[in-house]
Amino acid sequence: MGAGATSLSKEQAEKYKEFDAAKWEALTKDDAGKVGVDQLLPFAPAVTCYTADTSICSMICRVAAEEHGVPNVVHTNIDIECAMENYEPSFIAIQPKMTVPCMKYGDDVIGDSKDIMYYLSEKHPDAALYPAEQKEAIDTFIDMFYSRFGQIARFTFGNWIRKSDKIKEFIGRGKNEKSAEKLEKAIAEHPEWAEQLAKKLESKKKFDFCAFMLSANLEEMDASMKEVLDAMEAALEKTAYVAGDTYTLADCVATAFLARVHIVKDETMFGPKTAACWNEKYKTRPSFQKAYVLWKWEHSLMAKQIDVFAEGGDPESVKWTGPPSVIPG
Repeated sequence: MGAGATSLSKEQAEKYKEFDAAKWEALTKDDAGKVGVDQLLPFAPAVTCYTADTSICSMICRVAAEEHGVPNVVHTNIDIECAMENYEPSFIAIQPKMTVPCMKYGDDVIGDSKDIMYYLSEKHPDAALYPAEQKEAIDTFIDMFYSRFGQIARFTFGNWIRKSDKIKEFIGRGKNEKSAEKLEKAIAEHPEWAEQLAKKLESKKKFDFCAFMLSANLEEMDASMKEVLDAMEAALEKTAYVAGDTYTLADCVATAFLARVHIVKDETMFGPKTAACWNEKYKTRPSFQKAYVLWKWEHSLMAKQIDVFAEGGDPESVKWTGPPSVIPG
């Protein structure tokens, strides 16, 4: 069931029986033997995506959830740049690694975007996002992306921090001082987590996030991004999408990757085939807005918080209120 699908076959829907058999038996099926997704919502497994609007891996998680047509999915934003909500006890209890994205699917908790994609492909095979004949191409592209995760972070923050002293100060405040404050508070309130949280706190105190990001050679980071973009361009010369002629898990990753490159460099690094795929295919999919693919700096929670911070206000007073109802083109 891909994005926008409205019904499941009776066989596909059978798996939902276990969540509420009584409601299942009360369903009215149409003449074609279909069960509407809306009818399934009362007893579909509860699914929550804990993500951050700015996080590239969070975008992958959100897009994958929408493209798999997961019923009843809830997207919960975790502020990992200012309020450092990933160090709140309520989140630590769900995700002890204190990272996003994290998906709670029924009783299962999956804490890595790559794992989340493959998990969803098993739970929702009818979405056909991981077809057997394209698995090698899909895995190759996904592995190319994740092998460059460190460079993607330095490409992102290395550029952002250089924008202004206020941005640097804001990011340092969240990644260092605020993180330490939240961790110390969590240790005091939850001694059962003390050993685990103390290790995280020690690593935070030893690591200067901004200095590390500023040490990045931006030309080398650009070159690393260009390798992925060149691979995309070459693939799109031959097929409609990056791993074949149908939209797959690889395109969930590619959508988030292009959004990240765009937010840092606009479309200046895109090849012509890649730019066309971005504008004509990815951005026009229902999942693009539903999953809030962040591709412009001014749309981010962080940009709004920095504006308040630069004026001497409290950036934590700026809270996530959800994506704009229409993301401007």
